[in-house]
Amino acid sequence: MRQGMAAAKRGEGTFVTDDRQALVRLHEDMRQSLLEDFLTEMRRLGYSSEEILTSLQAFIQTGAQTTTDTQSE
Repeated sequence: MRQGMAAAKRGEGTFVTDDRQALVRLHEDMRQSLLEDFLTEMRRLGYSSEEILTSLQAFIQTGAQTTTDTQSE
């Protein structure tokens, strides 16, 4: 677990922090990391920035709906 995300309470155990700002930072850090990994892989496969953007926009328009529908089942 990332530093500052867990809070130990003596005699009770370890819990995820309820520090809203820390959770927002973690969420943003995770988003940034996922995007960097995605772009690195797409570029490694030879896609241009324009091709990546076009593909991502098309996926959001069509593929994301299918993925969302499947996850809710």
